[in-house]
Amino acid sequence: MITDHKNIGKQLKDYSQRKNYTVSTGAEGKGDEDMAELDRNNAIGTPWDKAWLKLMLKEYQKDISSFEQAETKVQDKRLKELIKKYLPVLRRHSAMVKELDN
Repeated sequence: MITDHKNIGKQLKDYSQRKNYTVSTGAEGKGDEDMAELDRNNAIGTPWDKAWLKLMLKEYQKDISSFEQAETKVQDKRLKELIKKYLPVLRRHSAMVKELDN
C-alpha cells in the first residue's frame, strides 16, 4: 500500500509540475493530527486498531469519491489516464482495509 501511495503521489506531483499547477498543501499535517486524535481517544491494542481502520475506510471513501467525480469532469487526457490507472488501486486498498475490519 505504501509503495502504491508513493507512486500515486509522485505521478500526480510530476504531472502538476509539468502543467505548472499549484498543488494544495492544505492537508499537510492532517495525517499527524488524525493520528494524535486516535492516540488521545483510544487505548492501545485492539481499540486503537479498530479506530485506525475506521479512519482509513473514511479516507479511502473520500479519495475514491474525489477520483470518481474527477473521472467524469476532467478533460485533460493525461490526467484522465492517471485517474483511470489509480482508481482501481484505491478501490483495492479500500477493500483490503474493509477485510481487515471484519
